[in-house]
Amino acid sequence: MGELLFSPNGRIGPEAFMRGAWVLIIAAFVIALLPIISPILAIVSIVQLVFIWCWIALWVKRYHDSGQSGWMCLVPIVTYVVLSWLVSAVMMIFLVSSSGIIEALENADETSNSEDVFGTLMTGGQGAPFIFGSALAAAALSFAVAFVFNKIIRSDPAPNMYGPPTGDALAATFD
Repeated sequence: MGELLFSPNGRIGPEAFMRGAWVLIIAAFVIALLPIISPILAIVSIVQLVFIWCWIALWVKRYHDSGQSGWMCLVPIVTYVVLSWLVSAVMMIFLVSSSGIIEALENADETSNSEDVFGTLMTGGQGAPFIFGSALAAAALSFAVAFVFNKIIRSDPAPNMYGPPTGDALAATFD
């Protein structure tokens, strides 16, 4: 699994790519839920930065399997970032309109600041659903981008400059 997730060298077929994607999606989902248990565990979320490299390694090898440059990995990554930003914006609009943040800010006295009010709302039962929803949305979006782009990328059944064909590509030639 280490070679699959950490090395950008070589090629991987669609099935191996999805196995790696599932590992990353599930691990990221679990780590994203840790702040629900304890705010201190939010520090562990820094581990998710490692996942960026793992996704790059997976995408580079998947594009290598089609005979394309590893730089093509930027296409699904940028797609994910843009879609993630849009989903986050919609979720924040929903959170603001449904959690009473506007009313709490309007009713706050002059001695409290908006960060105190927001923090109180988040720890007062509003945080867990938002964290869970964010983690679920990120997992669903990761799966959707991985699935769609994985289906679009065609394996090269012949050896190419990145290595011999994968077992997935060989099986596809006999179907």
